[in-house]
Amino acid sequence: MKRFLTFAIAGIMGCSLFFGAPQVASADTASYYETIQRDGLVFAYVSDSCRDSGSCQLEDIVQVFVNLAHLILAVSGSLMLLIVVYGGFLWLTSGGNSQQIEKGKNAMIGSVIGLLIVFGAFTGVSVLTDVLRDGTLGQVNYCELVSEEDGGKAGQGYACTDTSGQSGTEVILGGIKYECLTGLCPGDEDIRCCKAVSGAE
Repeated sequence: MKRFLTFAIAGIMGCSLFFGAPQVASADTASYYETIQRDGLVFAYVSDSCRDSGSCQLEDIVQVFVNLAHLILAVSGSLMLLIVVYGGFLWLTSGGNSQQIEKGKNAMIGSVIGLLIVFGAFTGVSVLTDVLRDGTLGQVNYCELVSEEDGGKAGQGYACTDTSGQSGTEVILGGIKYECLTGLCPGDEDIRCCKAVSGAE
């Protein structure tokens, strides 16, 4: 049992290093926390139009869920760590009392299982948001998710748009003229990074 707990806790600590910090595409930690201080934890990386006027896109809604998942992970991870410490304290101070030893073991095992469930759920949320944002796994959406300093267009009004049947840097979709860039959106080459510039002439 001791060996199991040792490996489980070591595994959880390793997972926390991998999954614990929010994965912001190519952004340094300082700018991530500056964004949180400015916009709040729930609305970090949500577009200004969504935050200020309620004009939200799917990307904004997904980002709110990601932010909430990070918050839940942080709070539940901290609580589980406290329960592990509490269980260890009961075990160490049991003085040979088998009832107290059992209570300490159960607390530690329960917290380990709880942490595994939380990390599993967080991994599921990460995979789901990747699929919702990009349609595929492992491809970065430089148009909507990555800031200009890291080579992307996030926060500048651009969005991945289906421009099938049209070419060039300017296209007209639904009576609106768009300026389009290539190579920033994952998936099909007809999906380009576009920004509305004016009504069609």
